[in-house]
Amino acid sequence: RDLVPPLDIARKLLQFEPEIVRATIFPPEANAPYESLLHKQQTKAQNTDLMSSTTNINTIQDDNNVHPVDAPPYALRTLLFQLQTDINATVKRFANELLFEICHRDTKEFTLRCGLGNAVAYLQAQRILNGISYPP
Repeated sequence: RDLVPPLDIARKLLQFEPEIVRATIFPPEANAPYESLLHKQQTKAQNTDLMSSTTNINTIQDDNNVHPVDAPPYALRTLLFQLQTDINATVKRFANELLFEICHRDTKEFTLRCGLGNAVAYLQAQRILNGISYPP
């Protein structure tokens, strides 16, 4: 089972048709759960004055966003979320890179869409995540 070539092709396709690839994986009609969680997080951040340009693990943990926002069975995005934790490190990396590019390299969107459990390892490996603290 070699999934690296299709993942790489999809990632390269993003350069030419980003909105088509994005709409295929995250269909606009299925965006309501993500939009709701994003609005909730933005409201909370504004109320507590936590808005910053860097990603802080504590603000993400507060929302209990361990799992992906919307991952219906047999959806393409569900497969990609599962590939984020694949045993094959190359498949895992390509799946994460594809999803990160689809999320416009926005750490907050990536974490909300993929779930903290799936996103944290990639963000940490890319040295994008800072302020890591573990709950007591």
